[in-house]
Amino acid sequence: MQGRRPPGLLLIVSILCAGAVAARGQQAQASPAIHSPATAQEKTVEKPPDYSREPFIFESLRTVAKFNNDGTGQRRLTARIRVQSEAGVQALGQLALGYNSANETMSVDEVKVLKAD
Repeated sequence: MQGRRPPGLLLIVSILCAGAVAARGQQAQASPAIHSPATAQEKTVEKPPDYSREPFIFESLRTVAKFNNDGTGQRRLTARIRVQSEAGVQALGQLALGYNSANETMSVDEVKVLKAD
């Protein structure tokens, strides 16, 4: 793909899943951060990673869950994905989204494709 401009697409997806929520009995636990005092020798300047060769990049991925007292709930997924190559277009050309059809309904509220031009 030498000399070609990447597609420069931006894909924004907003999905809502609603239905019965199974209690799992597991709660997210924050792991304690272990900090050790850094000496002057240990301090190094890290350069940011180079993502220019990746087919696509998740710029943001957000999941918001709402649980109701009656056992129902909603889960909203919002993603902002930058597509940088034809391989990214091929990979994201068809979105496969999972949900439990026995007790959930899914609606795709919005899918936007923004082109650089």
